[in-house]
Amino acid sequence: MLSSPIGAYVGAWASSVDFGEGSDTRMEQDIYAGWYIPVTDDLLLDIGWLKYMFPKNNEMNSSMYYFGAMYKGFEFSFQYSDDREGDQSGSATYLAYTYDINDSTRAYARYGINDTKDESLFSASGNTRSKYDDWEIALEKDYWGATWKASYIDTDMSEAECMNFTGHDDLCSATVVASVSKHF
Repeated sequence: MLSSPIGAYVGAWASSVDFGEGSDTRMEQDIYAGWYIPVTDDLLLDIGWLKYMFPKNNEMNSSMYYFGAMYKGFEFSFQYSDDREGDQSGSATYLAYTYDINDSTRAYARYGINDTKDESLFSASGNTRSKYDDWEIALEKDYWGATWKASYIDTDMSEAECMNFTGHDDLCSATVVASVSKHF
């Protein structure tokens, strides 16, 4: 017997962003749609599509298809895009684990590999690569009907690689992110 219903979903997400001097992009807006499939009480599948939109910077707009599988706190995800920066393809794969501390508090850890498919990361020494790693550790708490989250996020990109990839040398270094989410 399955405890979760099978079903389609749609949603929207928005956040402020700061891509540094020279960029007037201050907002990211995303829309998504998918299909949630509980195979058993422990194994869940998620298949969908996501559109990233950046007002005032349409060349950053892109979409991706994704597949995820969750099993007893473990999560695997694969995401693929064929329209990054207009016509570039790329993918992201990650593994994550969520540990329930109690009924309202969770610890989360994620490790991912991002593949730009092209040698697009240029180091100060002149070396190039197409892949970079990123990771996150977080603590979540359900409180006042919302989920509050604090995350530490980092990548293995050097300042030079980050500058050549994003146009800024400080977007790829360690940072703390706080968020609040509410599901309806």
